[in-house]
Order: sequence, then C-alpha cells, then structure tokens
Amino acid sequence: MTELFLSIRDLRKAFGSFVAVHDVTIDIPRGQFLTFLGPSGSGKSTTLYAIAGFQHPTSGDVLFKGRSLLSVPAHKRNIGMVFQ
Repeated sequence: MTELFLSIRDLRKAFGSFVAVHDVTIDIPRGQFLTFLGPSGSGKSTTLYAIAGFQHPTSGDVLFKGRSLLSVPAHKRNIGMVFQ
C-alpha cells in the first residue's frame, strides 16, 4: 500500500454566497505529481491557497501524512507555491 502524502477531504471555500470550491476530495500518494486544470474561476487557485495555508477553508480538511494542517500557519507548513 502506498503512503498518502497529501489528502484533501471535502474541501469547501465560500466567499459570502459564492462557493469557489465545492467538496473537493483528493488523495495524493507519495511520489505522485498532480496538476489542477480547468477554466478561470473553477477553484484551482483557491484550492492551492487552502493547501498552502493562505486561505482557511469554510469546511473540510487538508492532511499531510495523516495530520491536519488547518491549525498550522502557512509559514510553518513547508509547502511551496509558485504564482503564475
């Protein structure tokens, strides 16, 4: 069985009545490469911001090696992000 490196569980991010990310669930095993692809406004960046800790999700969880990252500040997550 492959160790899960990053798990996103039922991630949701709303800005008022607008839902930018709706119930995203992804398991990323160690050593895998993942790309988010979609049209403008589909929630790609918002999902990445939640993983990196720049946005706090409305609900759901982001787990790194089985441990929730929601209470870990962005500067202590050791997750890099390159902006377009």
